[in-house]
Amino acid sequence: MAVAKKNKDTVTVCVPAFRAASFVGETLTHIAAQTHDNLRILVSVDLSDDDTAAHCRRFASDPRFDIVVQAKRRGWIDNINSLIERVETDDYCIVPHDDLIEPGYVAALRATLDRRPKAVVAYTDIEAFGALKGWASQKPIVGTLFDRVAKFLTEHFDAVAFRGLVRRSRAGNDLAMKSNQFNGYAADTLWMLQVLQHGNLVRVRSEPGHGYLKRYHVGSQHHAWLKWTIQRRLAAWIEHCGQCAELALAMPFNDAERAFIVQATLMRGIKRFKNMGWPPHHDDLSEAHRAMVTGLLATRIAGLRVPPGTISKLRELPQYAAMTHSVWGEADVQNLKTQYSKRVRSPDSD
Repeated sequence: MAVAKKNKDTVTVCVPAFRAASFVGETLTHIAAQTHDNLRILVSVDLSDDDTAAHCRRFASDPRFDIVVQAKRRGWIDNINSLIERVETDDYCIVPHDDLIEPGYVAALRATLDRRPKAVVAYTDIEAFGALKGWASQKPIVGTLFDRVAKFLTEHFDAVAFRGLVRRSRAGNDLAMKSNQFNGYAADTLWMLQVLQHGNLVRVRSEPGHGYLKRYHVGSQHHAWLKWTIQRRLAAWIEHCGQCAELALAMPFNDAERAFIVQATLMRGIKRFKNMGWPPHHDDLSEAHRAMVTGLLATRIAGLRVPPGTISKLRELPQYAAMTHSVWGEADVQNLKTQYSKRVRSPDSD
């Protein structure tokens, strides 16, 4: 097998691995079968108590592979960041140890980045397999900086684009994932907001041959989050929304735009509260629960670059009813966007 030369055509695939002996071999086999000619495959095995490292070392004879075994436990975020730090190519992607990519995945996403000069990430839909079946797709995030941030806060949670191909020369240097006191809860989602401030996230419709398959299984990081108590889930969700607001409010927006971001963050906290598993049905989301979530979020972001009086003015409005009239419906999102509808571009524009 020919050695992949590091040039402008080389794409780096980063694989963080931990306790993955039963499936990491399949993941690496799929990556090795990519049709894109020049690959560099970086594997970082976090300190594991199984044979993960041994299964990864079986690929060491392939000169495209560079395998590192960590001497101490780093955790999932530090392990991914250690891989990002080692990337030397312009294009790279992260493929967790339990996922699969079809042969044309890298080639299709790279071709999209070449065609879309304002795109920082190209991603495809995700097909679930294992314990769960189905598809996860995500609308593209394009337009002005404000448009992109507004769309993220009001429409996006699942970290579909996190699995996409990143063009570093467009995405800037803020590529490391940010953790929090809840074992990095939703850090992959927050990472999307970090990156999109530099450009568009572009969706590539999934087709046979270049798809992305996500394995759902007991023992995954996402499965661990689902086992938390309701109180811990709520606290983690509030912190995630607070991190989103903190990052967005540090961007170069005027007072009116920052006021919108505050309102959108509060609505994100309520609208997506269902993802935390409580209450089981949105019809049960009482006024008291809405007030509690909104109050916690308002307290979390009050010290940020919030225009004077924004939060107190929102509290004086009939916001709980107005912002959650149809808690899971699109009406709320549309109402938020009417103030800036003229600034929103077509999703197909670049």
